[in-house]
Amino acid sequence: MNRNTSSKFINNISPFWISTSVLLITVGLLVVAVLMACEGYYTYSLDDTYIHLSIARNLIQDGIWGVSRGEYVPAASSPLYILLLACAGAWEYAPLLLNIAAGGVILWLASMVLQEQGLSRRWQLGILLVLIFVGPLPLMICCGMEATIQTAITLAFVAVVGKELTCGSKPSGKGLLLLILAVLMCSVRYEGAFVVGVACVLMVLPLEGRKGRWGRAMMLGIAGALPILMYGAISIYNGHHFLPNSIAIKGGLPAMTFGAVKLWIEKVGGRFYTSPFLLHALLAIFFIAWLKLRQQKTIWNIHTVVGLLLGTSMLVHMVLSDVALYRYETYLLIAGFLYVGVGVVPFIRELWGEAVSSRVMLCGIVAIFFVPFVIRTAFFTLNFSRGARNIYEQQIQMARFLELNYHSGSVAANDIGAITYFTRIHLLDVNGIGTTQIVENLVSHGGRFIDKALVSRLAEERKVQIAIVYDVHVGGRIPTDWVRVGTWTIQNNFVCADETVSFYAVRRDEEANLRKCLAEFVPKLPPTVLVQMNLPYNQD
Repeated sequence: MNRNTSSKFINNISPFWISTSVLLITVGLLVVAVLMACEGYYTYSLDDTYIHLSIARNLIQDGIWGVSRGEYVPAASSPLYILLLACAGAWEYAPLLLNIAAGGVILWLASMVLQEQGLSRRWQLGILLVLIFVGPLPLMICCGMEATIQTAITLAFVAVVGKELTCGSKPSGKGLLLLILAVLMCSVRYEGAFVVGVACVLMVLPLEGRKGRWGRAMMLGIAGALPILMYGAISIYNGHHFLPNSIAIKGGLPAMTFGAVKLWIEKVGGRFYTSPFLLHALLAIFFIAWLKLRQQKTIWNIHTVVGLLLGTSMLVHMVLSDVALYRYETYLLIAGFLYVGVGVVPFIRELWGEAVSSRVMLCGIVAIFFVPFVIRTAFFTLNFSRGARNIYEQQIQMARFLELNYHSGSVAANDIGAITYFTRIHLLDVNGIGTTQIVENLVSHGGRFIDKALVSRLAEERKVQIAIVYDVHVGGRIPTDWVRVGTWTIQNNFVCADETVSFYAVRRDEEANLRKCLAEFVPKLPPTVLVQMNLPYNQD
C-alpha cells in the first residue's frame, strides 16, 4: 500500500473505527494467549476481579453486599462496578465484555474531542493508537477490573467540566450532566473524588478579576460526595467502618503535620523514581498548560484549565492513592495523554517545518518521552498471560478444590476472590478485607496485626474447618494449634502474593479428611503445580 492509498484509506474510514478494530484485534490476541496459557480456560490476571464478581453474585442471590454468604462486608471501593456486574447477572465473563464496551466508549469520547479540536484524521488516528497502547488499554480490558469504565467516565467528566470552568458567568448548559458525571466518578472508584475535588477548587478561584463560583462548586462537591456518603452510611448502619475495608486497612488520611508533609514529598519522589512515566506525563501536562497560558494570555482557557485539573489531580493521586500495575493511575494517564496530544500537535507542526536540526531534536524529545511508557507496556504485555496462568494454577485451583470438598463449609483464607465466587463458603479473611473484625484490629494498631488470639476466637465462632493461606504473609497470625497438612507451589510467579499456598486443618478432627481430599485432588491439578504433603500431626 503506497502513501496515497494509505491516505485515502484513512480519509475514507473514521479513525474511531480503525482504532477500535486495532483494539479488538489486540484484545483478541491477549484472550487467545490466556486461553493457551490456562488450558483453554479464560482466567483474569488479578484475583480482585473475582472479589467484585463474588459481591455481585451475593447481592443477586442473597441481597447481601459482601464476599461471604449472608454477611455484609464493605470489601470494595467501586460500588458502581459491582452494581453493573450484578445487572449482568454476575456472569463470569461479564467483566471482560463490560470492559470491551468501555474501551469502545473511551475511543469514541477521545475521537469526539479530537474532532472538536479540528485535528486531521491522520493526527486523530495517531493519538487514538497512542491512547490504546500507553494505557495499556487492552491489558486493562482483559484483567476485568473497573479501571476501563473509570477512564471512560473521567474523559467525559474532564471534557464537560473544562467547558463549565471556562464559560464565565454564563451557564454552559451542561450543569445537570456534570453533576451526574460527578456521582459516577466517585462511585466507580473513590479516587474519582480527587478529580472532582480539584475541579471544585478551580471553580472557586478568584483569578484575573473573576469571582469564585461557590454555588456551582458546592453542588458539584455534594454530587461527588453523595455516593461516598451513602455507601458509608449503609456500612455504619451494618456495624462497619465508614470507609470500605480496602481503604480503611491502609490507614486513611495521614495527619497534617510537618512530618506527614515530608513523608508525602518523599512518597511522590519515590514514585517518580520507580515509575518515571508518571514524571514524564506530569511534566508534559504542565508544559502544555503553560504553553497555552502564554499563547492565550488568560488562565481561563480550556487547555490551561484542563491541564491544571489533570496535573493537580495526578499529584493528589500520587500522595493519597496507589500506583500499581496498570490499574490505579491509568484513568489520569489516558486523559492526560489525550490532553497532551491535542495541545502538542501545533507545536510539532511548527518545529517540523523548520530546519533539519529542529526535526532531529523533536524526534529525540518524543523518543525520550515515550521510553518509560514503551517499557511499561511491553513489560506487562509480555507477562500478561503469565499472570493469568499464576491465577489459574493457584486461585482457580483453590476454588475448584473447595467447590469439590468444602463447597458450603467454613474456610479461612487471605486471597478471597475466586474461592468465594466459585463456591458458597463462609469466609474468615485473615488478611482483613473480607472480615471487618480483622480490619478493626489492623486499624487500631497502625496496620500491624498483633492479636493472634482474635484469629483463633473468630475461627472457633465461625466453626472454620480449614485454612488456605500464604505463610510468608500471614504466618504470624496463624494459631499454633492449626495443623499444616500440605502446600501447593506454582512456578514462574508474577502476580500472586507468593508462589506457595499452605493448607491447614483448623480443627484436629479435620486433619485426616483434609489430607485425604488433598491427595485425591492432586491428579486434577496442572502438572506444573508442585505438591508437598506434611507428615500427620502425631508423626511430625
